[in-house]
Amino acid sequence: MVKARCADCGFLALRHKETRELHDAELPIRDGTAVHADIKAYAWPPLCTKLRAEFPTAGTSGVIQEERECSDFTQWQQGFTPKEHQEALDRQKQLDWQTKREDDDRQWRKQAREEDRKARRVDAWTVAIIAGIFALGGSALTVVLTEIIKH
Repeated sequence: MVKARCADCGFLALRHKETRELHDAELPIRDGTAVHADIKAYAWPPLCTKLRAEFPTAGTSGVIQEERECSDFTQWQQGFTPKEHQEALDRQKQLDWQTKREDDDRQWRKQAREEDRKARRVDAWTVAIIAGIFALGGSALTVVLTEIIKH
């Protein structure tokens, strides 16, 4: 959990009265300097699109400025809607997953190459031992057959 102010979060939004669309809360709302003309097109109070905080109709600017514990805090980027903030988080999460997957794959390939090298060394030793056995066996057989032919 992060301790942060809702005023600094990208998920602080206002709902447009006519279209019902969510818009990012602009700077005058965030810093408490908004006047009625700034907010008349929006339903009041602002809302947290992650549903981590509720704001009273009166005294909202003070509540927005207070620090609170929040697991979904995302630094506000001016001009980004809450949806765009979420999309940015989703992209970052996907990139992190992809990077981890590629690192894991690289590690697996390295381990597979090492195991393959070890297996080839064992195979080479096995072939050498078997060849040695056949060579000794062949020599012994030659001696035995030579003795049989002599008699």
